[in-house]
Amino acid sequence: MVELKELCASSAPLHFVGVGGPRMQREGLETWFDYEELSIIGIFEALKRYRALRRRWLDTATRLLGQEDIELAICIDVPAFSTRLAARLESRRFVLVQFVAPTVWAWGRGRARQFARRFDLILTLFDFEPPFFTRHKGKSLAVGHPLLHTIHKSAKPTRTPKPTRTLKSTRTLAPPKNEARVLGVFFGSRKSELANCADAFIDALTLFLERRQNWTLQIIVAPEREHDIRALCTRFKPSSPYTVHVDNTDAEKHQLMRRMDLALAVSGTVSLELGACGVPHLVAFRFKSNFQYQILRLICDESAVNLWNVMDNFAAQNRAPRAQKNKNLFPIVPVLLQKEVSGPKLAAALEFLADPTHAQEQRRRIRALLEGQEANASPPARRAAELCLQALSKGFV
Repeated sequence: MVELKELCASSAPLHFVGVGGPRMQREGLETWFDYEELSIIGIFEALKRYRALRRRWLDTATRLLGQEDIELAICIDVPAFSTRLAARLESRRFVLVQFVAPTVWAWGRGRARQFARRFDLILTLFDFEPPFFTRHKGKSLAVGHPLLHTIHKSAKPTRTPKPTRTLKSTRTLAPPKNEARVLGVFFGSRKSELANCADAFIDALTLFLERRQNWTLQIIVAPEREHDIRALCTRFKPSSPYTVHVDNTDAEKHQLMRRMDLALAVSGTVSLELGACGVPHLVAFRFKSNFQYQILRLICDESAVNLWNVMDNFAAQNRAPRAQKNKNLFPIVPVLLQKEVSGPKLAAALEFLADPTHAQEQRRRIRALLEGQEANASPPARRAAELCLQALSKGFV
């Protein structure tokens, strides 16, 4: 919204209506309902709330079609809501854009055809995504990931002023003997993540600290989970060194990340942040029931759980177009799921990445993937706003 307002500053004032959070409302959005109603994880939660969601997309479509002065509509993420809304807007008189494409590379590739047909323009976060839609004659362009762009722009050299020509890390994996190494811990921000993964994390960290001397834990928590996680930490041995830091701002969190030598996290966007900050890490996730996990395996490619591994797979295919999918190579980021999420197995994976050779290899491979992101100097939000206005003026090709 900020970028659109700046680009259109010399023209008539813009009026924003629709659905959005507090930040968008502060920028002038007239919201129709609480955007938290669209916050859904997984197919089971979507099925449980289907009636309420259906009522919302029907109401939103009616409002959009009923306002004569709407020229541009932008759907941001939430593909299950967006595609159903778009299906009701076939008689629209305005340009319809989807920003953040559905993860068709992970599951439901048939959705690519739907989105290509229903949207005038699809803006993606990664370079490997547009071909999924353009092959169905859709218009799609990558604008970059805002998070990776922000971290790259804010990055500052830490222990070494200038990087070497061989892309060695600017951080040293082997600090002086009297300097404690830092293991970052991210339990997740949702109650379900704590309930399903916290016990295994505590057991793994306890085992790791018993085997490794001179390590300290830096536990980053969301404000709403601080009380729960502090209670969990009482299970550590009195001698276990740890600190709990409340995650108030991204800038502060990324500064703490750059001081970490290793990290353990519940799978999610935090993996992108850790990799971009140069932190060797592994991720884990466990569903409440094994039935949910088995359903996931039927409809989703397990290798698509982590975005660094996804990007690496597509990069490998581009390097060797005729090669099969990059399944035989060791993944960049170790991912442990369901029964693998246990204290001993997580501790063993941490031991593996604590080895300087393995840690440096993960950094090297992520650094190679980031080079393309860093080459694009234009902020993703700015690029997205420019492309939306081009589509509006019918200048998009």
